[in-house]
Amino acid sequence: MQLERQSGQLERQNHSSARHEHNSELCMCLALKHFPRWYSCVILIANWSFMTIPARRNRGGYTMKRPWIGVQYWENPIFMHWPVPYDMLRPLVPEPFQLDTFHGQAWISIVLFRSPRSHLRWGSGLFSLSSLSQVNVRTYIRFYEEPAVYFLTVYTNSKLSVLGARWLLSLPYQHAYFDGESRTSFRMKQTNGDSSGRFSAHVYPSSECFIPEKHTLAHWLTERYHFYTIKGKHIVKATISHMPWRLSEARYNIKQNNLLAFTPETRDPLVHVASSQTTYLYPPQVRGCQALAQF
Repeated sequence: MQLERQSGQLERQNHSSARHEHNSELCMCLALKHFPRWYSCVILIANWSFMTIPARRNRGGYTMKRPWIGVQYWENPIFMHWPVPYDMLRPLVPEPFQLDTFHGQAWISIVLFRSPRSHLRWGSGLFSLSSLSQVNVRTYIRFYEEPAVYFLTVYTNSKLSVLGARWLLSLPYQHAYFDGESRTSFRMKQTNGDSSGRFSAHVYPSSECFIPEKHTLAHWLTERYHFYTIKGKHIVKATISHMPWRLSEARYNIKQNNLLAFTPETRDPLVHVASSQTTYLYPPQVRGCQALAQF
């Protein structure tokens, strides 16, 4: 009897997975049909032109079936996480994305990192960014039950990154000025003078490195390999991969934080410093139309 129940559950899971893949492929075809012709060509060429390259596998239990197109070296990224009321975050995340929670609690995070080298797979000498600094303000979502992140704002000192991210993916990138940086300090302000784009903090590792176990909050917050965005009326997915983060607990002193002015910072953040490592970027994929996905 128990074997029959397990067999039935497995059959339902396989059917659900097949239906999900069919819906995703259908949405992608319909989305490309309604995209501007130039953008459809960019997405298709970015995916097809790399299919002849051997795929890079690994990375925290996540196996990539497609080859990477860009690489960044993240130098001691800092993760700062705040619990936020669900009803406050939900309006900031567009449909059809589902706001993800950990045991019913929604979270918002600030991720800070420097990248001394970033380049495309080919032409690293010509198409490279040096000394890039970035601050991501993100929350956590699911789309077709796949965990991902959704960027509320991204600040960087690279004007080229701002232009590229806005043009290709409609990501909310803002140009910012970074000053007085070191391994333990981060100070940033938005270049247009907007007082809401200011952040300054000192962060110090206070424990030995560890790899967070699955089903823990630290793992749920940091081991995310996809992010979604809306380009026009279309849903676009991008993927990164890397080895599992090696985290250290951290002490901190936040001197200024206007990045979360829209949320009540009633609790202290959960803060980790990660070991430096290389991350890989993969071609974006069109995952459907926003209107179709809401049905």
